[in-house]
Amino acid sequence: MADIMEESLERFLIRRTANEVGRDQGRIQPFLSYYEYETFDEFGRRIVIVTGKTPTSATSATTQQIFSVPVEQAITEINPRYVVAASRGMVWDMRIATSSLPRSVITRILMNRINPKNLEDRKGIVRFYIQSERYSEAAEELAAILEDFGSDESEESDESAMQDLQPLRQSIGRLETEQFQQELILRRNAGQYKFVKPFLEEFPTEQATVETLQAVRNMTEDDLQYEQWRERLLETLYGYAGQIEEEQLLDMITPILDEINAELTPNTITRFSPLQLMVDDDAMPVDEKLALAVSGWLVGENEAVMSLPTAVSMYNTRENVRQYLTSNTSSEREKALQKIESEETGSLEDIVKILPVMKPVYPIPRQSDADQDQPGFYRLETPAIGNLMPFNYCIQLPPEYDPNRKYPIIVALHAGTMTPEQQIDWWAGEWRNGQRSGHATRNGYIVVAPYWNVNGSAAYDYSAVAHGAVLYSYYDVLRHFSVDVDRVYLTGHSSGGDAAWDIGISHPDLWAGVMPIVASSRKYIRYYPLNARYVPLYFVIGELDGTVSRIPNDFNFNKYLMASNAENYRCTVVSYIGRGHEGFSDEILHLFDWMGRQKREFPIKNFEVNSLRPWDNFFWWVEGHQFPASAMIDPTDWPDAGGPTPTDKPRLEANITLNRVQVKSVAAQTTVWLSPELIDFDQRVEIQFNGRRTSASGLIEGKLVDMLEDVRTRHDRQHPFWVKFTF
Repeated sequence: MADIMEESLERFLIRRTANEVGRDQGRIQPFLSYYEYETFDEFGRRIVIVTGKTPTSATSATTQQIFSVPVEQAITEINPRYVVAASRGMVWDMRIATSSLPRSVITRILMNRINPKNLEDRKGIVRFYIQSERYSEAAEELAAILEDFGSDESEESDESAMQDLQPLRQSIGRLETEQFQQELILRRNAGQYKFVKPFLEEFPTEQATVETLQAVRNMTEDDLQYEQWRERLLETLYGYAGQIEEEQLLDMITPILDEINAELTPNTITRFSPLQLMVDDDAMPVDEKLALAVSGWLVGENEAVMSLPTAVSMYNTRENVRQYLTSNTSSEREKALQKIESEETGSLEDIVKILPVMKPVYPIPRQSDADQDQPGFYRLETPAIGNLMPFNYCIQLPPEYDPNRKYPIIVALHAGTMTPEQQIDWWAGEWRNGQRSGHATRNGYIVVAPYWNVNGSAAYDYSAVAHGAVLYSYYDVLRHFSVDVDRVYLTGHSSGGDAAWDIGISHPDLWAGVMPIVASSRKYIRYYPLNARYVPLYFVIGELDGTVSRIPNDFNFNKYLMASNAENYRCTVVSYIGRGHEGFSDEILHLFDWMGRQKREFPIKNFEVNSLRPWDNFFWWVEGHQFPASAMIDPTDWPDAGGPTPTDKPRLEANITLNRVQVKSVAAQTTVWLSPELIDFDQRVEIQFNGRRTSASGLIEGKLVDMLEDVRTRHDRQHPFWVKFTF
């Protein structure tokens, strides 16, 4: 097998006549779009319809009209990574990911390229599929070879040559089995235990390696141990409760145990590891064991305690915190705050242990009747806040969604002419037989698609409403669904990609990564280069995309990719040769690989950022209000419309070195939020604002109401701030 993998890639070159790929009309110019009119035939030829713009006359190059023209394409090379297609009548070489073409198309073309009666040629096709990691298709090709060459009537029935196929067959079987095992591991890591279980029970063992079989046995044993421990745990906990003599305490414990019984899953079983270590210790009192279980459930295994009254107080505190966070009036919140402060575990230090383990504070909304046949799919509306209108969004949860598990999330912005539902289909897969099987589904990602273009325009307008539609939809998701806020990825196609690019670097503290696909960088994006340093960026473009604004794009790409700036920007630009303005589903596996390696750094202690809009005002732990009007530019007053010219000067600068906090801001009012992730609350803190030492310096303490208000408005329970100062 090692010899096979060490061989160079199998490349099938297809010679073409000048009539097939003649280039008498010059190089193709950037175009708007194209679509496949005819699929590739057995000779590797197809017709695409290209749409573009052309000047109406030689003297009026600025007056353009839309044209559509059919173009004949012919494949000149197929290799395991990509396919090269040349065109008749013009210089246009296109690259297409081989993974995007079905076996029926590829094999049909290759069989016309080789001698089907030559065994070595046929084996080349098998090697091609192996190198493409399409092992099931390699097995099908090998089966076809055995059928064609295994009979006595075959022109090439060389017995030794046929015997050489047996090791190849075994290698394919091992590779296919390993790939299947990796898929099961992927699904388990995504929390899809029920999906995996039947496949483990019927896992093919005939051609599996020892390592693969051991991995499968380990997963099977983990499942068995979970079931055994779960059954014993619940029986033990109710048995402990039966030994509690104080009736009032028992009444408080019972609903906690019922909650554990209802919500205990492989995702939460580790919370009881402290009890698992002590469950057989007969010298340990029952109430202490029960306390380990209850507190582990409420604050996690690392913060479990052995005092049962303290553990019960944690439960009461959690419910009071939930009441505070869901209250709509200040008077209701004040009552909830009083209840919190009356509890033994009502301190700020205790609550920050409870918050990350809590389920979302609002329940999952009811699914509409129209979507009952689509599990986990919801069409939702954000609450109306103040004068803000409610916004609409769609969301798809991964299979076996568990509110006690934190999930990565993709916030996906649709192209102006497309729908949020189509954007979810692109990431999570279309519905087939009542389920999705796309890559977000496989990897266990939540996908959210806001209706961002509220005004109905196909173009992105850089407005507060568009920002609000995206951000408030995201915040509403945090209210109802369990999200890992350090793994939130913003993306979009076309004008949705424009929005993702702008919103991504306007609010860089929110995202683990931003992925604009066939996007244009207009207006504010050019003037926010400082902001772009703090968020990883992944761009997908087509070399011949005539829709995007190439000059500003090149300006920003050069800025991000300059060698002298390499240490400041984390930027990847993927350009597809010969491709235009399209969805680029070819790239989706690479996008998931990239997302799997990105995690938000929060909070950042040192930053300087630009802001040219009043709503681009919150960055990590500094919030500005009432920026000077002369420094702000409304999207409708952009310089193209005769407005003022933007400047490159930063509007906010912040730095924390040890316990010295320095903030510079041109805003009339600036709020500084602090937490132990930023400073040491046990040491004196010096806070400087615009170069002057403030009265807030000294020993500072966290304020419970500040923290609760931060969580209520920012919805981040993983990184709550403890105190705020306004200057």
